[in-house]
Amino acid sequence: MQFGVKVGDIKRVSQRRRDVAEMAGKSQEQSIQEELTCSICYDLFRNPVMLGCMHHFCKECIQKYWNGCSRIATCPQCRQTFPSRSFHRSFIVSNIAEKVRRSASEEHRRKTKVSNHAM
Repeated sequence: MQFGVKVGDIKRVSQRRRDVAEMAGKSQEQSIQEELTCSICYDLFRNPVMLGCMHHFCKECIQKYWNGCSRIATCPQCRQTFPSRSFHRSFIVSNIAEKVRRSASEEHRRKTKVSNHAM
């Protein structure tokens, strides 16, 4: 009995599955990075803090933002006002952002090493 499936077809399907899995992994990684990105400096959080409205920013970024504002402290994202310029340190977000930063750095080193060997 012959099914008409060629080895080349199987290889193409297998490669396509790997490509889709890689794209899904990248989009998930990209989504996580977006969640861990400060909307003021557009970089991964450094010393993240959380305002009363639950939005997160780098500590230095929100302090600079508030220094450039009037006396009323507001959130740059939702514009909620606060009676004081206080925030809470976000240890969990800080730890996750640092892990993502290290992972990206390791991936960059790995790719650099592979491209140097290809030369």
